[in-house]
Amino acid sequence: MTRRKLAPEGKKPIARIVGTVAGFSRKGAYMSDIVKGASIKGVTRPSKDFGGGRRCREKDCDTKLSRYNRREFCYAHAPVKYPRVRGRILPEGA
Repeated sequence: MTRRKLAPEGKKPIARIVGTVAGFSRKGAYMSDIVKGASIKGVTRPSKDFGGGRRCREKDCDTKLSRYNRREFCYAHAPVKYPRVRGRILPEGA
């Protein structure tokens, strides 16, 4: 008669697995044996900085712009920009 092994202290069995799991042949695998990860390597790029202490270019507007905002105007005074239109543009009167 065979006895079932209990999980070692601090480990929880995920399932009774027979066969190949992630390239390893295991019987009664534990989560820490299967799931392995790598830390993120490399350096993250710093945020673009457009200078602090900038104000909206509108004549009487005192809105302070964020150093991360590349625009010269605040939202209220920004010129209108239209998105790219897909398809044909019909001539007027058509």
